[in-house]
Amino acid sequence: DITRVSARVEGHVNAVLVDDNQLVKPGDVLVKLDPADLQTKVDQNAADVAAAEAQAQQSKAKLDLVQKTSRAGVTQARAAQASAEALVTAAQTNVKVAEADLAQAHAQVDATQAEATRTAADLKRFNQLMKTGDVTPQQVDAARAAATTAAAQVTVAEKRVAAAQAQIVSAQAQVTQGQAKVGEAVAGVTAASVVDERVAAAEAAYRNDAQKVASLQAELAQAKLNVGYAVILAPVGVRITGKNVEIGNYKEINTDGFLN
Repeated sequence: DITRVSARVEGHVNAVLVDDNQLVKPGDVLVKLDPADLQTKVDQNAADVAAAEAQAQQSKAKLDLVQKTSRAGVTQARAAQASAEALVTAAQTNVKVAEADLAQAHAQVDATQAEATRTAADLKRFNQLMKTGDVTPQQVDAARAAATTAAAQVTVAEKRVAAAQAQIVSAQAQVTQGQAKVGEAVAGVTAASVVDERVAAAEAAYRNDAQKVASLQAELAQAKLNVGYAVILAPVGVRITGKNVEIGNYKEINTDGFLN
């Protein structure tokens, strides 16, 4: 059987440690390639890994800061919006209640004014009848009291109308204030959403940096292996029957170096 021994890395041959017809054992050193370029690659990869790790640490710190500030901002903005919307709803309810009270107050004014008109007419009629003796003074007094009471009730009803109108104005003002606060809160939520976009961007940046670190670490590990591959070992115990390498040769990957 022929066992072909070839290089797993490229490089110039620094040493050939076997001759034709020489017996070798598994693990014996056959050839050494110049490891300088391979070690340079290791050093460069190590520097790249260190730089990438530093960048990833910066990205992680930025992500942590953005996440911390954005979560608090979003929570506060949404709470402010909910509070403002609740204020508007309550104020709108107060407006409806005040409008219903106003309608009742107007109805009460109409009723008391009708009663006041009737009792005033009765009083006038009783005063005329008393001159002819058709009614007693007591009846006139009763009519006067009824007219006075009816007039007072009109005043009470009119005050209720005024109070209901004032309540409507106040409630409408609360609606306006609440709507303004809702607008401010919506703007706050929008601003917080922009911060959310910053979080997404920071997450993407950190993810990319972390992936770069992993990729460069893999390259570094392979580069370190390649330095070891500069020393070519006998895979099995064999006799060298066809040496095809000399010091100074440039060996490429997987080109035959020995045949036996």
